[in-house]
Amino acid sequence: MESRRSHRTALALLAFGVAVVALLLVGYYVRTKQVLQDEHMGEISHQLRAMQDELAHDTYAGYRAATQHGERIVTDLDLASAHAYLAYTYAILWGEHGDDTEALARSHLAKAQAAKIQHSYLTVAEGYLKLFGGDSKGAEVLLAAAATEPPTVDEGGCARHTFSLLSGALGIIQMHAGDLESAYRNLKAAQAELPADPRTNTALGKVLYHQGAEFQAANAFDTALRCEKDHAGAALGVALMALDLGKLDTAEKFVSRVLAASPAPSQRQLAIAHMANAVLLDQRNKAADADREQALAEGLKSPSKDLYLTLARRLLLIGKKEEAAAAVRQAPVRQWERPGLERDFAAFPSAGGFMAGKVYAETVASPFVCVETSPNAELVVTVDTAGCFGGSSTNLRLSINNQTATLKGEFGLTAGAHDGQPGPLHFPHSQEVALTQEERAQVVRTIGAAATHPESPSTCHSTTSLWARVTWRCADQAGKRPASGSISFGSSECGGLFETGYNRANGVDRAVEALFNRHRLDEARQATMRELHARASGKDGGVDEVP
Repeated sequence: MESRRSHRTALALLAFGVAVVALLLVGYYVRTKQVLQDEHMGEISHQLRAMQDELAHDTYAGYRAATQHGERIVTDLDLASAHAYLAYTYAILWGEHGDDTEALARSHLAKAQAAKIQHSYLTVAEGYLKLFGGDSKGAEVLLAAAATEPPTVDEGGCARHTFSLLSGALGIIQMHAGDLESAYRNLKAAQAELPADPRTNTALGKVLYHQGAEFQAANAFDTALRCEKDHAGAALGVALMALDLGKLDTAEKFVSRVLAASPAPSQRQLAIAHMANAVLLDQRNKAADADREQALAEGLKSPSKDLYLTLARRLLLIGKKEEAAAAVRQAPVRQWERPGLERDFAAFPSAGGFMAGKVYAETVASPFVCVETSPNAELVVTVDTAGCFGGSSTNLRLSINNQTATLKGEFGLTAGAHDGQPGPLHFPHSQEVALTQEERAQVVRTIGAAATHPESPSTCHSTTSLWARVTWRCADQAGKRPASGSISFGSSECGGLFETGYNRANGVDRAVEALFNRHRLDEARQATMRELHARASGKDGGVDEVP
């Protein structure tokens, strides 16, 4: 009996021991699996952070490195956020650097969208693919809906980065579409959230250059280069601008910087740098060396709008005007670049600069030439000035209704303007006159000539800034689509590398002044000044101060 009891006890102890060992083994397995899972997810997180760090550089090498991190992640784990980053990266490599990555971008976009995640990089990737694929309007609508008000400080750095990414992408899309004023506003909003972002600052520099504000553009490019010393886009921005302004030493410095960069920029960026170097060598009377640089640029087989504009600059410089015009016209741009293309080539302050603009101005009609011939059209020119003690706004409006043309001039005072945005108008007065067809054409050509030819910069002794805006709209005629457009540019500020150069805002201001005088519209300005003096002296109810 006792023996039987002992046997049962031993069996129970054995079973208990086995159970304990089993539990320990299960616990060890679960713990080991958890540790391995944690290590795995830790590696995934590390790869994601590395990918984000590479994207922040906004360089060709950075984008290529980011794709390597991303592909490692999705090979191991079908992670939706990694697909979103990859879609964004491949879209930029395709659209901005000329790599054959469109299919990869669309594939990763589809995989991320299938997961139904909300991700800012996914939104921007979709926007860029629309833009580069020809649907700039769809891209703008998508990003405008996503880029809401900036976050508060309490919402933290992630929210601020998200807003900056979305607003900056919206600004870049608007820049490509030619809506420079909206692009400027959104890029400035993005810059306010992340002041050191090289992508935002480079795009802002390009917009300011389009607007003729070379000094501010140089500051934006400089900020990008201080934050990312090997940023080829910003270095090329400075080089092409310096080339336009005749600052050959500065242009040579930044062209050399791109050509000597390690790791190397994209083929597209190198091609532009070689072509710019050809222009520099021509101006130093080294034609054979310039020919070799052009051959290197063309041999990279990575055409772009900037490459052909720089080629046009070179051909014009060596006296080949017809070939230069042909280079401008054959620029192999995608549809998404076309909305701003005419304005670039019409010698407005732009990525094409003065030399390419001169080619266009001498070979092609003004972009708003339709105002001369359309039965229903409008051309509006606004010039705003701002100084230490206030400013003024002058508005010239040419309206054509059933071939009947009128010219209206309006003048008023403002409390000042900032970056082309004037304050409320005080003491406005206007005057209107009828025009003959010949006078109508003469107004259009006067404004066109002023907007497409270089002018002297503002004097460094002046504290007055000057901004000009030209907008035009032409109704349907002979089965053609309505034509419209808008361009704005400002006077150069003094200081820095770019205190000299062309300044179309001054030329437009003088053209408007001449048209006011020629068509006896100056009574509007005189009426404003009479009211100002009456108010200041208390004769009309009185005010103690001028607005």
